[in-house]
Amino acid sequence: MPERYYRSLEELHIGCEKPRAYFIPFAQDQDPTLPREKSALLTDLCGEWDFAYFENREKLDIEAEGFPSDVCCPDSMTVPFCWQMKLGRGYDVPNYINQDYPFPVDPPHLPDVIPCALYRRTLDFTKKPGKRYYINFEGVAPCFYLWVNGAFTGFSQVSHCTSEFDITAALTDGENTFEVLVVKHCVGSYLEDQDFFRLSGIFREVYILERDENCLRDIFIRPEVSETLDSAEINVLPEFRDSASFEWRLLTPGGETADRGKSDGDFCIRLSSPVLWNPEEPASYSLEILAGDERISFAVALKRLEIKNRTLLLNGQKIKLRGVNRHDSHPETGYAVTVADMMNDLYILKRGNVNTIRTSHYPNDPRFLDMCERLGFMLIDEADLETHGMGYNYGDWYWDYWSFLSDSPDWREAYLDRAQRLFERDKNHGCVIMWSLGNESGCGENHRQMANYIRSRMPGALIHYENARLEYQERVGKDFTDISDVESRMYASLDYLREYLDDPEHTKPFFYCEYVDSNSTGDIPLYWKDFEDRDNYCGGCVWEFCDHAVNIGSREKPVYRYGGDFGDRPNDGAFCADGLVFPDRSPRPGWYDMKITYQPFDVSYENGKIRIRNKRFFRDLSDLYFEWTVEENGRVTSSGRSGKLEIAPRSVKEYKLIEPKEYAAFTTLNISVRRAADTEWADEGFETGFAQFILKNCAAPEFKPRGGGLTLDETHGELRIRSGEIEYVFDKNTGLVTSVSGNGKTLCSRIGFNLFRATSYGNALAGVWKRARYDEAKQKTYSYELIGNSPERIVISTDISFAAAAMPPALRATAVYTFTPGGALNVSVSGKRTENAPPLPRFGLELTMPKSFENAEYLGYGPQESYSDMHGASRISLFAQTATDSFVHFIRPQECASHYAVKYASVTDGDGSGLKFRDTGDKGFCFKAIHFNDIQISSAAHDDELEELDATLVSLDYKMHANNQAKLDPGRAFDETEFSFSYDIMPVE
Repeated sequence: MPERYYRSLEELHIGCEKPRAYFIPFAQDQDPTLPREKSALLTDLCGEWDFAYFENREKLDIEAEGFPSDVCCPDSMTVPFCWQMKLGRGYDVPNYINQDYPFPVDPPHLPDVIPCALYRRTLDFTKKPGKRYYINFEGVAPCFYLWVNGAFTGFSQVSHCTSEFDITAALTDGENTFEVLVVKHCVGSYLEDQDFFRLSGIFREVYILERDENCLRDIFIRPEVSETLDSAEINVLPEFRDSASFEWRLLTPGGETADRGKSDGDFCIRLSSPVLWNPEEPASYSLEILAGDERISFAVALKRLEIKNRTLLLNGQKIKLRGVNRHDSHPETGYAVTVADMMNDLYILKRGNVNTIRTSHYPNDPRFLDMCERLGFMLIDEADLETHGMGYNYGDWYWDYWSFLSDSPDWREAYLDRAQRLFERDKNHGCVIMWSLGNESGCGENHRQMANYIRSRMPGALIHYENARLEYQERVGKDFTDISDVESRMYASLDYLREYLDDPEHTKPFFYCEYVDSNSTGDIPLYWKDFEDRDNYCGGCVWEFCDHAVNIGSREKPVYRYGGDFGDRPNDGAFCADGLVFPDRSPRPGWYDMKITYQPFDVSYENGKIRIRNKRFFRDLSDLYFEWTVEENGRVTSSGRSGKLEIAPRSVKEYKLIEPKEYAAFTTLNISVRRAADTEWADEGFETGFAQFILKNCAAPEFKPRGGGLTLDETHGELRIRSGEIEYVFDKNTGLVTSVSGNGKTLCSRIGFNLFRATSYGNALAGVWKRARYDEAKQKTYSYELIGNSPERIVISTDISFAAAAMPPALRATAVYTFTPGGALNVSVSGKRTENAPPLPRFGLELTMPKSFENAEYLGYGPQESYSDMHGASRISLFAQTATDSFVHFIRPQECASHYAVKYASVTDGDGSGLKFRDTGDKGFCFKAIHFNDIQISSAAHDDELEELDATLVSLDYKMHANNQAKLDPGRAFDETEFSFSYDIMPVE
């Protein structure tokens, strides 16, 4: 009965056409490569629909006479859109969940109360004789019922796949009414437990296609490229409603006719010296079918994809997948994304040197594949399938039960249906290199049946499924290794990766379907540095492209919210804010780490010469050139520019740039590789990547004093040290400098120390630091001693420690303040961490300056933030930034804005007054200047809740503990038990 379809495993689709290849017919006199909305045979149903929301689907008698026509729709809803994104209307709320189900885990049962919504649209229509009419819904979450002119027409589920209905008989000349009832949950929801906001509604486009009575119903275009790559066959298998004759024409990538003919069934086109598609040169043929009154065009990307000797080969070349996982996501419309949105995402990924996208975790809009094919992206095309929450049972993880649905015969048809709808829609797209059977759903016989179906339709198709891996077999005692053609893992350790790649018994190439996590993207280079040239490492996809969030502000001034902010339960908080870019697509710091890791070249340097290696597999680097500079203390002393880089694929070319010499200052050689011409996605001169080499490492130049002797005035509680107009005040009780003034201004109201830092998402030590109460640690001054007092030198030594209430001191130190003429101050610290205290979050100087001191300049890693575990995408130079602009507005505030290995810095106001700082050694300090303190940042749930201090806080840190995974690389962890540093401070003239 229609009443129960959404709760039934037997009625997955009612009245639907069987899945077919995606295409849009055009009239014979039209250009079939135009955007689909230009087709005279397409009637667009997008726009405003009448809308009614109901809290309980069960209270609607959908089998009653007059339903749904008698139902009042008092509101309107945009199509495509997700109704929860109409904030404040009472239509449910956005609910972000990573892995839990939003209802009790009792398959196939659903809650007794499930919301739903009725959409209604009227349209004047004139039917033509001899034509059939099909309505297409390209995405409805999660299921829907359809009525046309009051007659029940069909039912369908699978959120991210097309549902097509023949509505010819139901249409009338004149006004027609379309009514769609969307239910928030259905049995298919058990298979759609992905990591995203749980939303509902008609979120992709809806349209009617006018077709010939005997139209081309489906087509399978099966290219086969010879092993020698010098010939190809294009086997074309059309399917009409009845026998039919038609014309066809094949156009070359340049638009010339390569072949043409007539046929009444299957046919084969043979090509010699074919042009092959690859992501670096994405050239496609076009196949036009002229049948009846219709002209239909298909892009045909010829390629040969295979696995040989544990190596993934594309057109005979070893290929590396430099990839990203991408969701459809928009902060105002939810799952609904436009063509412009999709193109913008792809342009950003092109600028980030990405060549592969995993459509996590469902098929994307069908037009997305056309875009990827044209721009040059390889796709891991994934079925709309995830059952993550099946593995949880009262807080424990159960491997066997995770696979309950994946192994259950009762759910087999539902699994197969998702494989069929994925494959049949996208089967003609050459950009698809792997068909993925879903994500995090355990592994079972139903996955095997999905793989068998795809292989039966496309022999030689490469199948991906992460849980069909070695460890899963060991855990559940079942062998599923035949399912996936690649050994796929997510978040495996570097040691695991080495062991797998080194073991000759492992015959599959290794693919990281998810690696790193954008909260710790400084780690991306580590997953390539030692593995780039291993043939059995085919690459991976970073998790993930974009922060998911809901904008409750305006587009001009967004205010973002995440899981739990709408009273939604269960939820996974800010775990959705883990993208390479923010919701508005502006880059987060991690985007730069991905870009530098994926850049298509390597550069090495020796004796005044650089060697550039082309990492591409198919094309040279002639679309690029490089500019070079030599910088001494961050200032350019010489420069040059190359011509176009005529470097063949996988080849190396040497360039002589400079005569080697001994430099006196800190010196770098900088190579900036740029685009030689405008492209669709980047302008001429856009930097594709860079390399930097330190020619001379040394400390920044010493500060030159302005003269003037020192005087010391002592009161009961203070020491006042003066040199000319500069005055320092030292508090004998706290052991701190409490004031620096000069030129009639207060330059600083405190020079202190800080050992706490705001954490980053997922920092493993955050809880440890909290338990140690590092956020509450205060300085204790045991004593101070004036150990030098002359017009040339005043020295104060302090014995200090840092501890919180109820805790012993975590750190003891000696801090020595040395004042010299001209207003210079050297602060030298020798510290010792208590043996059983956890690693320190950070330690260094913290200065409180007036808020008007906004302008920062530094010689160190920039211009974006940089850390011990995240500076590969930065370069050392002299950068200028404001304290306001340097702060990174993460959706949930976290540690940000620091710059690694800074040798020199200054902070000044608009008049140029301020302080400058230098490391007396060549290591450098971690520097930042912002208007927030670490307690504020750690305590705030949202960026917009932060209120700027009436001060500029300047940090000069000896060291900061890594944001994430400190164990991965030496030097990341602040695990020294003893350390020392020495920094110079001086007023700016």
